[in-house]
Amino acid sequence: MSGLRFQVVSEAFKKMPLAVESPEKSTPAYYGKYVFGKEQMLKYLSKDTLKKFMAVVKNGTSRYDIKEWLMTEVAPRYFDKIPNLSDLNVGLFGYINDVLAETTRDNYFAISTLYKEIFPQLAELPESIYNHALIYQLSNTFAVPAKCYFTMLIAEESVINNSTATSQGYSYFDIDSGMSFMIDGKNFMLDYDIRISSKKTATGYSHTAQYKIDRDNPLSDLYNPYILSGIYLGDNRKRYISLQVVLHQVSKKQLENIMTSNDYINAVTLEYAFTNQLANFEIFYKSPSSTSYVQLKKQLENTAKLEDPFCFYSLSNDQTLKITFSNDEHYFQPEYNSDLIIELYTTLGADGNFEEYDGSTIQVIGKYDKYSSNRGIVFMGNVLGSAENGSDRMTLEELQNETIKSYSTVKSFTTPNDLNLYFNEVMTKANEKTKVAFMKKRDDAYERLYNAFVLFKDQNENIVPTNTLDVIVKSTDVDYNLVQTSRNVIKAGKIYQYIDDAEEPYAKVRSDLDNRSDLDVFENSSTDFIYMNPFLMILGTNPLSAGFYINTISSSSPVDYIDIGSESFYQFIVDTIEISRNALGGDDEYEFTVKMNPSSELEEEAFQMIEEDTKITDDMHIFYNEYDGYSYIDNKNLRVVLEIMGTKDERKAFVLLQLEGFNEEYYIYKGKIRTNDYLSVNQELQITYGLRDPETFEEYDVETVLIPSTDCNINIYVLYEYPDLTVSKKTEFNNFDLLANHTLTNKYKIDNAALANFVIPVKEYVMKESEGKYTFRLEAVPLIKANYMRLSGMRENFLKSFNNVYKYLEVAMNQLPNNFNIDIKFFNTYGVSKHYFLVNSEEHIDKINVSLEYNAKFNIVDPELIVEDIKAFIKKKIESEEISLVASPSFYSSAISAACFEQFPNLIFLDLIKINLYGNEVQSLESDVNENNIIQELISTDNIIPEYLNIDQLIKNGEITNQIVINVLS
Repeated sequence: MSGLRFQVVSEAFKKMPLAVESPEKSTPAYYGKYVFGKEQMLKYLSKDTLKKFMAVVKNGTSRYDIKEWLMTEVAPRYFDKIPNLSDLNVGLFGYINDVLAETTRDNYFAISTLYKEIFPQLAELPESIYNHALIYQLSNTFAVPAKCYFTMLIAEESVINNSTATSQGYSYFDIDSGMSFMIDGKNFMLDYDIRISSKKTATGYSHTAQYKIDRDNPLSDLYNPYILSGIYLGDNRKRYISLQVVLHQVSKKQLENIMTSNDYINAVTLEYAFTNQLANFEIFYKSPSSTSYVQLKKQLENTAKLEDPFCFYSLSNDQTLKITFSNDEHYFQPEYNSDLIIELYTTLGADGNFEEYDGSTIQVIGKYDKYSSNRGIVFMGNVLGSAENGSDRMTLEELQNETIKSYSTVKSFTTPNDLNLYFNEVMTKANEKTKVAFMKKRDDAYERLYNAFVLFKDQNENIVPTNTLDVIVKSTDVDYNLVQTSRNVIKAGKIYQYIDDAEEPYAKVRSDLDNRSDLDVFENSSTDFIYMNPFLMILGTNPLSAGFYINTISSSSPVDYIDIGSESFYQFIVDTIEISRNALGGDDEYEFTVKMNPSSELEEEAFQMIEEDTKITDDMHIFYNEYDGYSYIDNKNLRVVLEIMGTKDERKAFVLLQLEGFNEEYYIYKGKIRTNDYLSVNQELQITYGLRDPETFEEYDVETVLIPSTDCNINIYVLYEYPDLTVSKKTEFNNFDLLANHTLTNKYKIDNAALANFVIPVKEYVMKESEGKYTFRLEAVPLIKANYMRLSGMRENFLKSFNNVYKYLEVAMNQLPNNFNIDIKFFNTYGVSKHYFLVNSEEHIDKINVSLEYNAKFNIVDPELIVEDIKAFIKKKIESEEISLVASPSFYSSAISAACFEQFPNLIFLDLIKINLYGNEVQSLESDVNENNIIQELISTDNIIPEYLNIDQLIKNGEITNQIVINVLS
């Protein structure tokens, strides 16, 4: 090391000019002929020597170590007349030593720190972590405020007396959103200002209320401006207007900046400190020549510039927000002497949540600086239910972990490991029991195809019995055939039986069995595996093709409010549209359900109770209301019409819904359309009944109408007939006789992110071979145990889990390159095993869903008390292995027994005497789908159906019994 240091100094001195000779030989800094400093020394060092020098300065080397080395090893080599080494600590030489030692150490520290901050996994500085997050557009660095519903009460008299009259015959009263709702010491606020409109009627006043949505508020999830309102009669017989409003647990701080700095405006940087956690911020800008403020759009720092007025933002640390503007004059820049107002919304995050508030410390503090009419108004109210969904901002560690994941996958999935990583995280966050394992089936220039094998678990953690098999379909299995297009419909719910062909096993349709057959007779068999195909199949003969679809539907899609400029005083609130069909149970109709709430009490009710003297005529629509047990007449003054749009956003048809019930909150409207399940080559579904002609509003007189089967856009129209038959604003609906006197009050559009699906495409399958004109063999079809699907609630749970997996896969597909595809299949958890071998044998176990029988002894008087616990423990151990293609799946009886002895001290003997139909000579199982075989390519993963060893579930009379038997020996 000393030789290297000598080389460094001598190299520098050899290249130094004589101009550095000291003119004052009497100074303490003069030793020999020359003096030297850091800049001169480093200037004449070669890069290689400098690199070597920096290498010897190890991490942890202090400035004192460097200084000591300069004095004790370097100086004596060039200054041989040093009477006392301590003199080197003073004067010019001491100064140079200090500077060089400090600078060398600082340079090393800066370089090593910079190196670490370059990489997301090594970064330590908060600003570096936030900057890495910005690269991958990870903007979820804000906290989420808790949300609650609140009933606000205002005296009707106060509202009327402080309202402003309009020329339309009603008055309005505005409420400032800046008011505070103190609930148990936590501050909640409204999302927007509120306007109450009041109209005098024959019996008093009618009121309707709405939010004044005149600005963007990302904290709000309100889609409909109208508020549920009513009249509350107090104990003193005083009338109060009640409003069911939404509150968020936030506090707002407003700051103002006037751009009067002499610095260049386009280089301005504004920083705002805040306490608690930042939930949102908004910036409003007013130029010197304007009289009103414009809300700026917000962009993460270093992202794309916008044509509209905007600002960049970032977080310098957990408590500081930084605002900057584009330095490109082609984009928005604040003008000199312009005005900026920033509103900071802070929250308690998760601490703002509460299960249910039953206290009395609620204080509503009004504001009147914006609306003078609010002065002196008393606001009251109470919480409805809980405050929920509040969450803390991501910690720096969590944000760094998210950044590392994005860094490792570049937010794009190109390997099975990427997909498994993504799905493990998604399923964990969604609290899903279902697991997915990905295997690459095809990888070439044409296509990359992944098999997504799904393992389903029910709510009791039982493995759902499934399999993936080739299926043979004959012409006699077809339910509906359209000769013109050579397409055949095979409805969902068909029963299939496993055929153990020695060369290529398959499943075929059992035409003598259906969903109503007694399937218990096939239980506990090692040869008769009976499956149900939960999918609708569309088979084409020219060209050969096959499509699989889910057509048992139970969906609830949110709808967006569309402002149509309605002049109707009465408004109606719709949250969702529900679509349901039980195709597996034989239903051929889709049912639409719309629950609707009037924003205020109607002058004339939409229904009339049937009493003993009520006259009934044939043109009346009668409905039985299950919520109160009475029958009613639909007055038909309130109508709900669905508009089904085509693939090119053209109007396809109307559906008229009928009033079918009501409860304390909603009017419930329903309607049905019928299908034959035929799907065209353009993926349009044939409807045979229930649609109305968009030109005449009459029921279609043609046999079938095609509508989009997936991503169908549906609009909802609400129309109200005023008692005096006055139409506030004429629309196209008044051209129809049935709706001639109705006012169009509201229009809702199904949310673009949740468009209606009448069928869900699972896969376009390719024929493996054909045998005869109408015989098909389909490769790798996902099936489920038929008897399982007959159990109460299991069908619904299975379809819910499947739809969730499908939804997550759709999201993943958006992050896959264009030539990537995902094919959904099921694990083999019910059927003949192809990969689990009896140890030391080439024989497979007869079925993957195993039955176990044990002999056991205990050292307690009543061992039956813990037998069931041991059964549950054994089941959990066998079914607890992680799903992974690089694991080594196996079953060893001795390992299971050892775990039982450790868990249950009273157990003294446990002997496996039977697994399935095998005797006690079979004690172990091993799978050839393991890490070594895959890595060494001894097994090709493109045709593997992965298996999951599980305990057989015997189904008899609608009850499940896990097949573990423990014989207690005396």
